[in-house]
Amino acid sequence: MINIDGIEYRTAAQWEKKHRHVLKGQLKNGVERSWRSPNGNETMMFYNIEQTRTWAKKDVEAVNRRRRADAKAKREAEERERIEGAARAEQHRKDLLDCWWAHIDEETLQEGRRDHTAYQWCDLGFVPIAEARWRLTRYGGNSAWYYCSPWDVRYDPDRAKELLETGPREYDRLPDGRPYDGRPWWQA
Repeated sequence: MINIDGIEYRTAAQWEKKHRHVLKGQLKNGVERSWRSPNGNETMMFYNIEQTRTWAKKDVEAVNRRRRADAKAKREAEERERIEGAARAEQHRKDLLDCWWAHIDEETLQEGRRDHTAYQWCDLGFVPIAEARWRLTRYGGNSAWYYCSPWDVRYDPDRAKELLETGPREYDRLPDGRPYDGRPWWQA
């Protein structure tokens, strides 16, 4: 907005915010102003209130329809994301079976957790690679499990099934460096 001789002049966009349209015949009759900005020279047309008209009822209704449609689309997107997030979380809980096929306690289950035990990876059809980085995690008492991340596995459902049936052939040592002692490999 600029002020010339006590009269307010605004751009077309500024008048739209005030619910007024610039008249079609007046679009080229505005006051042109130029100035320098960090992006270079800027030029804008300014109009006084006599060069505008108030919105008609159809204009108000069109804006309201657009706002309602935008609000509805936003609500639907949020609801869709909430439903998909709940489905992903439920699938994630199903994937995080511990080695005894029981769900991990809710307090130890972290939302978005991606690390699994070797048994869980094999059950999902993935095989831990020989260079996998294993992380020892204890869940109360003497219960300890080794977990590795998705970057330390490869998809090989046939080999995973074989490992589940016959035990480890790729590893001659347990994840903590001890020699394999004959116990089932997922109970390291």
